[in-house]
Amino acid sequence: MEMKPVNTTTLLETLFFQMVDCLKEGSQWELNRMGIQTLPQLTDVMFFWDLNALGTIMSDILSKDRLEKNQSDMDMDMDDDTQAFYLGACISLNFAIKKMFYLEEKFMSKKGEDVVWSNPIEQEKISNLVERAKTLVLPLIPTVTFLAQSKLSSTKLKTVATEVLMLSHTFWESEVDMNCILSNFTVLTLQSSSALKSSLLSSIYPILPRFVLKCSIPQMVRLAPQ
Repeated sequence: MEMKPVNTTTLLETLFFQMVDCLKEGSQWELNRMGIQTLPQLTDVMFFWDLNALGTIMSDILSKDRLEKNQSDMDMDMDDDTQAFYLGACISLNFAIKKMFYLEEKFMSKKGEDVVWSNPIEQEKISNLVERAKTLVLPLIPTVTFLAQSKLSSTKLKTVATEVLMLSHTFWESEVDMNCILSNFTVLTLQSSSALKSSLLSSIYPILPRFVLKCSIPQMVRLAPQ
């Protein structure tokens, strides 16, 4: 049998959508766990292998046009397929933002107004990669905001969407709906300890101090335990 070479980008895209399929509510627990754990690693590979392909996948799922097209069908319900697609894109977006921030923190530092690179040889490559990623990510924030606000979003989807908004605001001070973030954060953190432990929101705690510094005094008060 003749073996034919497989395009790596096509293979990664296929794996991405297979992992998204695992996120459907009707999936077995083990498949769901695999999807949640594997998507960030897959995003990491695609981030460096073919960022444009990763951006295309997330843009196709989270684009304004797709949202507007789906909204008429989501007036009463958001089916499992749609929930899984949005959840997969938000998990991937979540990890991509953290990756960009990691690269900036690891290789860049500021001294006054000057940017100092710890590895000047990689300066242009990393800088271009991060800037390209930002241009792909920021236009998707309006759809993520809708998902964080929508009553049709599952708790898991609303949780990850809220975390994306928090990360975006913390790292880049991008314009986000702070009322949405604060309301969701309050509701989600009041869930039972077992539910919160399994919630993806738990991964936001390491950056909470930075997020709080971006908040006004009234917003800080809303974040405080009641």
